Amino acid sequence: MPIDSCRKYILSAVALILTALFLFDGSANAAEPTDASDFEDSGFLWLVNAENTLPPSYMPQNLTAYNRVRIHPAARDAWVLLLEAMQADGIYGLHLHSAFRDYERQEYLFNQKVRRYRSQGHSREDAEALAVFVVQHPGASEHQTGLALDVSTTGQLNQSFGETRSGEWLCENAHRFGFIIRYPKTKTHITHIIYEPWHLRYVGLPHAPILYEHDLTLEEYADFLSVHAPYLYLHESGERYLIQYTAGLPDPMPGDVIDISGTRFADNIYFVTASRIRDPLYGSYETAGKKNCLQ
Repeated sequence: MPIDSCRKYILSAVALILTALFLFDGSANAAEPTDASDFEDSGFLWLVNAENTLPPSYMPQNLTAYNRVRIHPAARDAWVLLLEAMQADGIYGLHLHSAFRDYERQEYLFNQKVRRYRSQGHSREDAEALAVFVVQHPGASEHQTGLALDVSTTGQLNQSFGETRSGEWLCENAHRFGFIIRYPKTKTHITHIIYEPWHLRYVGLPHAPILYEHDLTLEEYADFLSVHAPYLYLHESGERYLIQYTAGLPDPMPGDVIDISGTRFADNIYFVTASRIRDPLYGSYETAGKKNCLQ
């Protein structure tokens, strides 16, 4: 049997054993099985781009506010913790510029950018081609999820932010709070968006550290898990995670599941994340270590 196939077979068996432990462990600390109907798609891992769009009517539920900026509650809570940690390191002045943006607002911004290029003498077709590299088409912006944040120290969004103390700190630490730098400098050929060091996307734990450590974009994550899942990950805190990549929801699910997210809007492929794996039956928990995020 090929080595990769053998590894995947072993990990699949381990995933079944771990699930069985979650379901049948009779100890006082054991988690109770949970029915799939108790979970909703969090959307934390939705890939939103030109090929994976949201309908004009889509509006995330329970949007909250942070300094009059509408934002997803999970992203807001993580943002507050991130700011506290940054300030504890002596770095101040970072502000939330924008988060949730509805379809109509995105349409306005895109058309505004197109008009700017048209005024420079470009044809409509060329102007749209140039605009989409900077501003997404309406429906193709992840700001519509409320999980994307534009941040700034000056009120301006520019690439030099990545070289400031705040930008460098975010690059090295945002993943610890569930955020990724969504459009990195070295992956523009994959995201088809310019380098945006100011643009954070909340994906939650343990996904953000995995993406960070393996130098992956959200476009690449589903393919990564399709090869490596069930994926066992050791977080720097010592917490062990099991991540499964499945078509549809398992039912019942172990009570240790902390998040379920589809890979796309209205898609039936789910990431299932289980935490608090107490018995390290299989020792190869992966951690890629710190990378140089400025490369």
